[in-house]
Order: sequence, then C-alpha cells, then structure tokens
Amino acid sequence: MAKSLYIGVDGKARKVKAMWIGVNGVARKVKAGFIGVANVARQFFSSEKNVVHNRITNNLTYGRVRLAAASTGNYALFAGGQGTSYSSGTIGKYGFYDQVDAYNTSLSRSSATVLSVPRYYLASASNNGQAFFASGVKAYGSGDKTTCTNAEAYDNSLTMKTLDSTNNDSQELASATVGNYVLFAGGYNDNGTRRNQVTAYSTSLTKFTPDTMQDAKSQNAGASVGNYAIISSDYYSNTYDFYNHSLTHTYRAISMSSTDTSATSLGSYAIFFNSSRSSEKQIRTFDSSLTSTTSLLELSEGRTKGSATTVNGLAFFFGGTSSSAYLSSSMVDCYDESLTKREVPSLTTPRLYTAATSVGNFALCAGGSSSGWGGSFEIQGSIETYEVI
Repeated sequence: MAKSLYIGVDGKARKVKAMWIGVNGVARKVKAGFIGVANVARQFFSSEKNVVHNRITNNLTYGRVRLAAASTGNYALFAGGQGTSYSSGTIGKYGFYDQVDAYNTSLSRSSATVLSVPRYYLASASNNGQAFFASGVKAYGSGDKTTCTNAEAYDNSLTMKTLDSTNNDSQELASATVGNYVLFAGGYNDNGTRRNQVTAYSTSLTKFTPDTMQDAKSQNAGASVGNYAIISSDYYSNTYDFYNHSLTHTYRAISMSSTDTSATSLGSYAIFFNSSRSSEKQIRTFDSSLTSTTSLLELSEGRTKGSATTVNGLAFFFGGTSSSAYLSSSMVDCYDESLTKREVPSLTTPRLYTAATSVGNFALCAGGSSSGWGGSFEIQGSIETYEVI
C-alpha cells in the first residue's frame, strides 16, 4: 500500500499531492517515490489517487430506471425515473416518479422538494452550485404519457425553483454546461420526431434560446471543455455542435455517428464514451481547442446506455449494455486527466439505465436495471460509490 508524504508549512503538516524533478532541464512529474528500509524498497509517495469502491446502505427511496442525476456541490441529486407499477403519491402513471433523493458529502440521504411533474428520460446538468433537470416523459390522463417541457433548478440548500418551459417537448435529450449556462439540446417527441432546438438557462435562472443544432438529434450526450459546450452526434447524424460562453454556435461533421452515448468533462478534455455505432468500444475526446481524437482510448467492453461522471481528476463510465448480448454490464472504465486508464473494481450489481454524479470525494452510480435490455426490468434502488482520495 502506498504511503503518504507530508511537509511542514507554518508549523502544520501538509500532504504532498504532487512532486516534480528536473531532468535535462525539463520538469518531470514524480509518479512514485521509494526509500530503502532493511534492503527493501518501500514506497513513501504516490501521485496516483486511490479509489475505494463501496455499496452504501442508504438506497434510493424508490428503485427506478431512466432517472437523472446532478450535483449542487453539497448534494448529489437523483431525480425522477420509471418504476414498474402505478401507485399514488410520488409515483405517477406507469410508475413515473417525481422523487428527488439528495446525498451529502457524508452520503447521508434526505429528500428534496419533488419535481414539478413525475417523469423519466429527463436530462440534467450542474453549474455554479445548482442542479438543473429538464423535459422527459410525463403521465397524463388515465394511463397515457407524453413528452414535456418542464424544468427545475435546485440550489445548495435544496431549494427548488420551477423554470420557464424548455423550447421543445422531448425525451432522451443531451445536456452540457458552458460559462454561466446549462444547455438542453435535442431529444425526440411522442411521435419519434427528433429535435434540433436548444434551451439555455443561466445561473440566475433566466431562459435563453441559442441557435438550433445543425441536425436534429436524440439519444446523445453533452460535455464541456475550455470555452465550449459540446453536443455529440447521434445514430442518424455525424455532426458535433459547439456552443461558446456567449452561446455562439458552430458545428463540425465527425467521421462516424453514435448512439446512446455518455459523456463527462475531465481536466483539459471532454470525453464521449461509446462514440461510434460501428465500434461500441470507441472513446472520443476533445481538447480545449476542439481537436478531436479516437486513437488514444478504448472501453474495456463495448456497451451503451451507461452513465458517466468525474470526481477529483478521475472520469468513470458505469455499466450499460452490449447491443449484441443485451445484458446489463458491471464494467467500470476509469481514466485520469492524462487519459491514462485506471483499473478499478467492477460494480457489485450489473446495471443499465443508471444515473451518475459526484459529491465530495465520491462518484455515485444509482438505480438502473440488472436484467438487461429488451426484457422485463429488475429495478435497482442501490447506490455504488467510488471514493477518490
């Protein structure tokens, strides 16, 4: 087990997180340090973060799939989702939920104000101590359902504000953050019509309408890097859309379209997992200059319908399913800020249609189905955590 190194600063012991040494006039980062003890090399320093996997006892209030997750900084929020049956109270028709479970940095659970309407396949984003949720599929009438335009924001005190409606009713839409804005883009409506509209909310909760995307898209993802929010391609379109801090829009055609992509931001990169429908192992990255590459990284197992988040300089891609076998996966892929792959424990329970976010030192993966795709769901309410220390 790697040990920690401390140095005295103003009479206090400070933990050394990184070290560099000069080699031929170039600063080289020290990855590990060893010292001889009884003729044995003992490690006394490591710049590599430790990852501790656990399954916490504070399950979601209700097990559910197709939920959404975002973080306020003080809380990780898991909102909405779909169950297996109809009940009264916080469960809508077809088992739609408006429940919002909040986990603090100690992983204690509380309940935030419920969503304005029960729904699933909603999108989420985080910015400046606020968590945003938008659109999705809601229930109405006696057993009917429809896509919706509802949107909410939660602050660090778990106060909920209902926002102006999104620009289109949609489900399985993408989201991203840039500057003082969160963006919700695309999706498809009840008729399966894909959307190209984009809705932006500022951190002061004002609604804006940026230019539409180049193509209508759904079942894709968004992430940010540098001065840009990036919205990925989908099954039918190979374009990526870019929005800067002023919400100015540009786009670019990328060689291959994708579907059911997950994405997260990591240091100097935006990372899109499963970025090609011809190779589900493919990972696409963008740097702050919007230079894109797929040659550096590959998933351990090709899969879709997973979830992704970042904490303390590590990006995680949880679970999902292989489109060839339709089985839920327990695989977890992890990368550091230099895009080096880290070996971390698998999920205890395989799952797809999960939601992931972070709080404190923890990456959390919650809910989902352990029975695979295309059959009856085995709904999960458990949460698995990866602590990065």
